[in-house]
Amino acid sequence: MPAYEIAEPNPAGSMNASARDLAAWLKFHLAGGVAGGKRLVSEKNLLETRTPQNVLRVEGSIRALHPDTHLMTHAMGWLVFDHRGKLVVAHGGVVDGFRVQVTLLPEEKLGFAVLSNLHETRMNQAVTNTLIDLYCGLPARDWNGYLRKVVADDEAEKRAEVEARDKARKPDTKPSLPAEGYAGEYAGAAYGKAKVTADGGKPVLEWSSFRCPLEHFQDDVFRVTDGYFEDRLVEFAVVPGRGSVALRFIGVVFKK
Repeated sequence: MPAYEIAEPNPAGSMNASARDLAAWLKFHLAGGVAGGKRLVSEKNLLETRTPQNVLRVEGSIRALHPDTHLMTHAMGWLVFDHRGKLVVAHGGVVDGFRVQVTLLPEEKLGFAVLSNLHETRMNQAVTNTLIDLYCGLPARDWNGYLRKVVADDEAEKRAEVEARDKARKPDTKPSLPAEGYAGEYAGAAYGKAKVTADGGKPVLEWSSFRCPLEHFQDDVFRVTDGYFEDRLVEFAVVPGRGSVALRFIGVVFKK
């Protein structure tokens, strides 16, 4: 995929550190805030970052990724949960083309950082779970096979949803406006600006670094035909006499 331009460090999964850097950072956590023989933060304050703040219901995708977990809590950026009887403190992130999984087992004085440059892979989790089992002497489990099935089941579910959506489509409807009628800037309070232009008689949505060419789906609803958001729908709100006043994309309303 095209290189993902990162103007500043992205906390959701970008890689701006080496394996050596991350090893030192993990050791710092496992040593209770000490690095190079020098205390950098009090153990009390460091432990506060791993103190549970919210309880999460373990179901859906979380249950699929952590099948042996019954209770999970969210601390300050860390997920705290039980893995086959072992206390785990972890955080994972993903952006286009990168995935990072950082895991601590404080009671075992053990930590892993697994980085990959394969888009939306579950390899990081499979490797992490396998390493926990190996180093803690737990019964071996085929995490590769398990997570490959999780991915396959998820993809099958998404295909079924798209097929059901397309089957219910009203193919004989027409858009209320020409492509130029949807053009303009739309803004969302939390997601910034989205811009719509007309290119060759078809609207194009631009948001963040994404460019989403659109084709008519039904009424004032359009389908993204290419890129990261391919097959997602963009729904315009059209008011007679005022034209397009808002759009809904990825579950977010952007107002003109």
